Amino acid sequence: MPNRTIITEDEFFRKIQNPDKDNDWQTFFYKIFNFEVNITDILFTNEIKNLSFYNCEFNRDFAFGSSYKTSLEVKKCEFNENFFFDVNKHDVFNAESAIFNKEIILKEIEFFEDFNINDATFKLPVDFSQCIFRKNFIAKKTKFESLVNWQKSSFKSTIDFEHAEFHKPNNFNGISVDGTAIFSDCSFFENILFKNAFFKCTLILNNASIDKGIDLSQTILSSSLGLYSVIINDFETSEVEMFEEIQNFFKVRYDISINEKIETFRVLKKNMLLQGNRIEYNNLYAKELNLYLKHLRQQIWIKKSFSKAGDLIILGFNYLSNKNGLSPGRAIWFTLITSSFFFCIQAMSTKYFSCSCQIVEEFDVLFKLYIQFLIPTHKIDFLDCYGANRYTYLFNFIGRSLVAYGIYQFIQAFRKFKAA
Repeated sequence: MPNRTIITEDEFFRKIQNPDKDNDWQTFFYKIFNFEVNITDILFTNEIKNLSFYNCEFNRDFAFGSSYKTSLEVKKCEFNENFFFDVNKHDVFNAESAIFNKEIILKEIEFFEDFNINDATFKLPVDFSQCIFRKNFIAKKTKFESLVNWQKSSFKSTIDFEHAEFHKPNNFNGISVDGTAIFSDCSFFENILFKNAFFKCTLILNNASIDKGIDLSQTILSSSLGLYSVIINDFETSEVEMFEEIQNFFKVRYDISINEKIETFRVLKKNMLLQGNRIEYNNLYAKELNLYLKHLRQQIWIKKSFSKAGDLIILGFNYLSNKNGLSPGRAIWFTLITSSFFFCIQAMSTKYFSCSCQIVEEFDVLFKLYIQFLIPTHKIDFLDCYGANRYTYLFNFIGRSLVAYGIYQFIQAFRKFKAA
């Protein structure tokens, strides 16, 4: 590969003002720009409105402003200072394999041709807010190492982020996508949010790696949601907290509240069931209930709201008895522990077994009675001949109810793969 050579400001302007008449593109190869590049309408002629920089290095600000409908290519270029793009309408924008080391602003622009940032690297914040992309938005293998502002941008065709990396939280707040939205094999290292986003076609998250949280609670999905081989881990929620650095930039929420998390699991669960993925559906269903249980605990213990205390008790017992339908083993332990506890109290309430020495001596008799107690339909007077009293019947009723409940939960857990 040729080495980059320094180009002077005079050489640069002289070449632009004397274009090749057989080509409507003016191209610069392997150049180093140590001066501020400020491209305006004055530099364009009737013959040349398209600029291309290939494998160049810019060590001062790069500003591109034009009232014409122009094209710009900056393939494999490196920008060590700010990149400003002040146009209303634009044709081709190609920054494939480019490196942007400082802030880049591309807001409120209408792009009429493909927007290509394949394999590009953005070190600092990027502003794409309120842009209109008429053709494909291509960002395969692109690395976003800082915040990106996507607010209210409109994508009229496909957006492709396959194998892209998002190192900071991203909120695709209010975007609209008319074509397929591809996030396959993406790596999200922080929260990814699609608040008020509208997807007219399929949103594909196949094989995506989501290290923190995802918010689909307010997403409008007109078509299907691709979730092949996506693992949604449990993640932290927050009611009002934001990252400090975010408040200074785009004024967009990047946290996910507990209600938004519950709704996200509902959306994911519904799509898993529509795709016939019963296994992931069960996992998401259990996570949704666990999250709602946590939400109810906060409502009762922190906000002192007891209106749904009954739901808390039900969900608490479901979690303890079979992990919300996922664990038959836990149902067995629940049944054995509760039955043993209440049988012992029941036996000790009788006159015959009230002495601990008697319990040890009559272990075989007690074991036989315990097995009988494990049958929910056993007779209520099975301990009458040992001196039962009203407390014996009370503990028998409670224990019998918990044993029956444990057996039922055991059966339910075994039916977790039943047909939808």
